[in-house]
Formats: sequence, structure tokens, C-alpha cells
Amino acid sequence: NSLVFLLPLMLLFHVGTVFFGSMDQLKAPEDLKRFGALMVGIGPAANYLPPFLVVGMLLLMQFARHEKWKVRKTAVLGMTAESILWMAPLVAMAMLAPRLLLAASAVSGVLLAVGAGIYEEFLFRLLLVGGAILLLTNVLGIRRSPVAVLSAIFAGIAFSLYHFGGPRQFMFSAFVIRALAGIYLGGLYLFRGFGIAVGAHVAYDIYAALT
Repeated sequence: NSLVFLLPLMLLFHVGTVFFGSMDQLKAPEDLKRFGALMVGIGPAANYLPPFLVVGMLLLMQFARHEKWKVRKTAVLGMTAESILWMAPLVAMAMLAPRLLLAASAVSGVLLAVGAGIYEEFLFRLLLVGGAILLLTNVLGIRRSPVAVLSAIFAGIAFSLYHFGGPRQFMFSAFVIRALAGIYLGGLYLFRGFGIAVGAHVAYDIYAALT
């Protein structure tokens, strides 16, 4: 369900950047620059690898959990509405601190919001939290609850620190707000799944870009 829910968002981002941005769009925006830098060693393929990583990780977790392969249309449609509802607490958090970034334009801002939502959630929720649970719980047999809680907190802190890379000046208040938002998104991932976490993140980023 998450994979089917995310495919239109991924198509919007990757196809949209062909028409409204450069072919290096994944590495060009400030929020995604460091993600692209992680794979710069593989050359031009770095622009096309991330969507395959997302799909591959979701399929790997599908196999590991032995879940059914049936896609429920009502679930996919419901995830769209639920993503918007779960955006509300993120909007409330944003009111506690001034926004640090402004979108250059409506089109580029929306595209950046979609890309950031997908790939930041992939890095900090699906890869860090989901990967930790997959390795420590499914493989090593450690209890899921403490692994899930600790990995969500760690990923939330890492998510906040990630936004202060490069020339950006560290601000403690902004760090705390982003860390809380990251932990909140980690909770969404654990209780509602990867698709909902991405949907809420994308919906909030679009809201921030257009206001």
C-alpha cells in the first residue's frame, strides 16, 4: 500500500524536475544536496538510484514481514486524507519558531517539498529506523519496542542535525523543534507506516513553501 501510494509522488518529483529543473535536480536543492553527495562517486547514475533504493527497501521489508501482496484501494485513498490530517501537528510545531527557508518560487518550492519529503523520510525513517528494526529485531532477535523507540529518537536527532550541514549556523531552538518533528515523524512511521510519514512530511513542506 505504501509503495502504490508513493509512486505518484515519486513520478511527480522525478518527471517534474525534467521540465522545471535540471537533470541534477536531486543534488541541486539545498535540502537534498547532501543526499546526492553520498552517492556522487557513482556518477550520473546517482540521480536515478534513489527511487530504486526506496522501492527496493520497501520490497525487502515486505518479504521480511511475510505480508500479503494485495493492494487495498481504500487504504491508498485513505492514506492521502490521513497524510493531510497528520500534517496538522507539524504546522503547530512550525509556529513555535520562525521559518529558516523560503521557496525560490512556487513550482520549485513544491518540487523541493515532494523530493525532500520522500528522500528525507527514506534516510531517517525507512533506512535508520526500519533498518535498525530489520537488523536488530528480525535478524538478531532483540525486542522490538526498545529498538523502535531508541532508533526513532536517534533518527529524529540525526534528522535535525542534517539540516545544519554546510554554511548554516546552528541554532539550538531550531534544533529542538526539528528534532521533535523528526521524532514525531518517526512515531508516524512506526504506527502508521512509511507512506503516511512521507505524505505528512510532503504536505507540510508544500504548505511551508506556499506560505
